Amino acid sequence: MERFWNIIHYCAYKGDYKMHLLFNNINPVVLLLRITFIKKFYSKKGVDVESNLNTAFRLPDVGLSSIRVGGFMYGLVFFFQLGIIEFFLGITMIKPHGFFFIIIPPFVISIIINNMLLFKNDKYLKYFQEFDKMGTSFKRRWSWISFGIIIGILMFLIIGFIFMDYRV
Repeated sequence: MERFWNIIHYCAYKGDYKMHLLFNNINPVVLLLRITFIKKFYSKKGVDVESNLNTAFRLPDVGLSSIRVGGFMYGLVFFFQLGIIEFFLGITMIKPHGFFFIIIPPFVISIIINNMLLFKNDKYLKYFQEFDKMGTSFKRRWSWISFGIIIGILMFLIIGFIFMDYRV
């Protein structure tokens, strides 16, 4: 389970970084940095701002992509648990007695699961190094599997809301 969740984390991280690179072409900050006057100003100081920005996203331990995807992984576990709760409430036709009892337990469990599987002793960095050495076919196959699992969890959440709404 740990390896599986780390593969999904790795693929989501790589996907987020690639989306960052793709959106550099329409990012207003990057477009402003490409203006000749601003580019010359920073080049006189010996700073390549666009390269530094990409590095700030790419770093697996403290990079912006890693931070965003880490939060996203917490969200995936939370959404999966919330979907289970919604189906349970829809099947049993129990009306929840408070928002607190529906949200807080999955939130706490999500933190515990992700800390155990990904972030304890920086396990994800060891897996990232291992997965970087894997071949293109491995990365492509697991990227599609990860994409399917992410979409599946989000659809499970949406269907759970619909099921709960019609049953309660």
